[in-house]
Amino acid sequence: MTAWVPLMEATAETGPMQVLPRSHQRGVLRHYSANVKAPGLTVHPDHFPDDTPAPVTVPCSVGDALLFGHMTPHRSEENNSDVIRWGADLRYTPPEAGDWVSLSPSHRIRPTHPALILRCSL
Repeated sequence: MTAWVPLMEATAETGPMQVLPRSHQRGVLRHYSANVKAPGLTVHPDHFPDDTPAPVTVPCSVGDALLFGHMTPHRSEENNSDVIRWGADLRYTPPEAGDWVSLSPSHRIRPTHPALILRCSL
């Protein structure tokens, strides 16, 4: 379970989060490492089923929390402002998921179960 908590207004200009509604019901989608601005894994557009709903943009205010599970594809929109969008990612992973493995000082994953691979920025 992830709680994304904005530490400032997450507006259309500063890049709010987006989620795919009901996508958690489809199971784990194929991921790959992409050459994108933020490190981590992504789902290639070709791996989404044809009937996948459009992403829902979720603007948030200070004090809000966006909650979603590990099988919900999510992303943030581009920050088109001149300020950094600050937020906190709070994640719970059950102990049976195994130990963390460091890929770099700022990127750790739990590799023991494919359904529980998560990105964690420290």
